[in-house]
Amino acid sequence: MKNLKKIICAGLAATMIFSSPTISFAAGDSVNEKIAQIEIDTYGEEQNGSILNRLSQLEKNYTGKNMRGNMNARIDAIYDIIYNNDAAPGVLAKLNALEWNSKHEVGSEGVGIRLDSLERSVLGEIKQGTFNERIKNLALETFGSEEIPMVETQIPSDTMLKVVLTKDLNSKELDVGDTIEIKVAENLIIGGKLVLAKGLPGEGTVKNVKDAKSFGRNAKLEIDFNKLKSLDGRNIEIYNGEKSKEEMKRLKMAGGASLVGIAVLGPLGAVAGVFVKGKNIEVPAGTEILVEIRKNTTVYALQNSDKLEIADENENSDEEESEEYNSENENENEIDTENSEE
Repeated sequence: MKNLKKIICAGLAATMIFSSPTISFAAGDSVNEKIAQIEIDTYGEEQNGSILNRLSQLEKNYTGKNMRGNMNARIDAIYDIIYNNDAAPGVLAKLNALEWNSKHEVGSEGVGIRLDSLERSVLGEIKQGTFNERIKNLALETFGSEEIPMVETQIPSDTMLKVVLTKDLNSKELDVGDTIEIKVAENLIIGGKLVLAKGLPGEGTVKNVKDAKSFGRNAKLEIDFNKLKSLDGRNIEIYNGEKSKEEMKRLKMAGGASLVGIAVLGPLGAVAGVFVKGKNIEVPAGTEILVEIRKNTTVYALQNSDKLEIADENENSDEEESEEYNSENENENEIDTENSEE
């Protein structure tokens, strides 16, 4: 991050609220929810057709054969291959580590697409075989062993990190319940181990949205930023707490500063504002937001001291440049993201 470039400039007097979420994300207990989540992470989108045919294709992709047992047991088995890190890192954990080791950034596409891209980049061609076989081969070529150096590491609660919006937002185009996509903006390194890599996906949910109205009444947008994927593929609960709000204020980031002085900054002033329509909230893709980890969370992290030292140095340099940039841009227009009553 060479600049803290995405301070919100559109919508001077609009109000955007980042509120604390109540989240417990999982792929779901139902067969449909579980297989849909597996397909999204495998192919990039949910597939069509009967559940059994879709399950059969997943089994062939990951293991090369159809598994034994009833439908629920087979879905659970595939689910565990991808996400379960109890005994060892699962498929997503290994793929994320491989991708970061090669590109220093993690993608959000399906497993198949990402494997194809890695093989073209590292090996020069796409290989045949199951996803598990291809991951082992890439690990051998890049780490020198089929075992990727990942260790369990705890992320403390209230750890602060930076995320960015992946798409433009406009309050007049959003509805309550809409999903807002984000991704990790910077590597999070704890004890020399990479726990969250740049590019890992996450999301929030629109909790409240009101269009701009006449008499200068501005739009209102309330978003709960609630989850991120860790390096090992599991979901981590996040929220916009007091510490992150205060730091956003200090850095003049999206949503950090209060509306003090807005009457002076407004296009027609506070009095004249009653004769004009209020402003909708427009937030550009790339807007940076600080969030916090909701609770202590143990994940598999990548232990790779040489590259992590380089990453640490780069991040320190970025922070210095960000502070310098913000000190030169104190008069930029800002949007409030503090909680307020209706």
